[in-house]
Amino acid sequence: MATRMSVNLGQVFVSYFVQYSLWLPCNTVATVPLTMFVSGLICSFGIRLLNKHLGRQVSYALSALLTIAGALMVLLVEWDGPNSEFHKNYLIYVVAALLGR
Repeated sequence: MATRMSVNLGQVFVSYFVQYSLWLPCNTVATVPLTMFVSGLICSFGIRLLNKHLGRQVSYALSALLTIAGALMVLLVEWDGPNSEFHKNYLIYVVAALLGR
């Protein structure tokens, strides 16, 4: 249940983060959630194999660690610093992939 809530809240609030905090163009409001969705789709096949070979607890723990890594990147990356253009244009998609896993 917590996994579904984490993914759903991430899908909802990432659009607000992109639009109102980072002030990115309107097309990124669509492409960042799409990146989250596609990464989740791709990871579901890998998690299925991981679940089969290592067990459900290991695969759940790995997914939780990836989500926590994405959340920490949102928190710790300096979005308005000297490399802000790189962070806003490219790193946001890495964060989206980690949160969408």
